[in-house]
Amino acid sequence: MAGVDHIVPEGFAEGGKQEWMRDLLRQKLDRKQLICIFNDVPRTLPTHHYFAENNGTGQKALFAVLKCLALHSPECGYVQGMNSLCGTLMTYTTPEDAFGIMVSILASYQHKEVYLPGLPGLEKYFYIMMTLLRKYMPKLQRKLAELDFSPQMYASRWFITLFADYFPIEIVVRILDIYLMEGRKILFRVALAVFKLCEAQLMTATDLELPLTLFKSFPATVKVDSLLTAAHKFTFSRKLVDRFEREYKEKPDAEILKICKLL
Repeated sequence: MAGVDHIVPEGFAEGGKQEWMRDLLRQKLDRKQLICIFNDVPRTLPTHHYFAENNGTGQKALFAVLKCLALHSPECGYVQGMNSLCGTLMTYTTPEDAFGIMVSILASYQHKEVYLPGLPGLEKYFYIMMTLLRKYMPKLQRKLAELDFSPQMYASRWFITLFADYFPIEIVVRILDIYLMEGRKILFRVALAVFKLCEAQLMTATDLELPLTLFKSFPATVKVDSLLTAAHKFTFSRKLVDRFEREYKEKPDAEILKICKLL
């Protein structure tokens, strides 16, 4: 992963990182959240050597980082999916830097809404994605609507984990590199790339079985260069994403909003 020094929050300088985490680790976390973290840690990147040993160094470090994150942002607490994103960061950075990057993702990258109770940011991201899909692939957007293939069926893990729980790690780290440098636009570009690379097959679907099967198998078959090449062909600006966000908040399209509503 590219250099991350600029990502770590101000005041999190060398020598202060460990103390910040030590202060948080001394605090108590809600028992239900502790149990959830405890259960999710062994499921995180289980084939990666850093996390492979049960209760080993990697798992203990991940548990500590997730506990600190939940305590640092109590309005979010721990949300399932944070483990996949945090674990991926920890394969390339120290636990302290991974914690710092996660704090920045919540604050500076405005990702906290995705983790708040009720996941309000998730519905917003669905809306932006589906509005972009209608702009660039209107026939496919109508087809998915006809099939009732809603974002809740496939895209929650995309945005909650920044694709860390969807693609193999070698693809995820490339996406995260771009995300940490350029922001959230890459998330929608990658989402559109998935649709584009699957478009021909999706257009033949007569029910939900094909799209569900296709999106499940896609991560194991796509090559990282093909995915990112397709993603970067969508050259929309940040201003367009911001415009669709404002539309969602102020006057959303009723048809798109209906598709994106969380159950």
